[in-house]
Amino acid sequence: MKNGDVVPFDKQPLVVYMFMSMKLSMDSQQASQQEKEELKNPGFRNLVADTQQLILNASAVLPFEYMMTKPTDFLQKFLEEKTFARASIILQKKCKKEKVFLPQVKD
Repeated sequence: MKNGDVVPFDKQPLVVYMFMSMKLSMDSQQASQQEKEELKNPGFRNLVADTQQLILNASAVLPFEYMMTKPTDFLQKFLEEKTFARASIILQKKCKKEKVFLPQVKD
């Protein structure tokens, strides 16, 4: 390359570096935003596939002829709770309603 030659815009090292930096920054922001959205919207769809399948299997009803496509209403509501305390309360109420034995924890 001679001194008088013009380097194409997309071949200049500084320009390439700036575009790569911008791309990395945008990707990072997008990933961060996606993570925040998932935390805001807990629920069945945000679980990994194996856990979803486990919940669908637990949601199955007799005679088990058909595979479930969504969790029961109770499990859906339980999974959508944003705090452990609220989820715990819902579970305790369900167990009391279904007369499931819950051992008492002594302090």
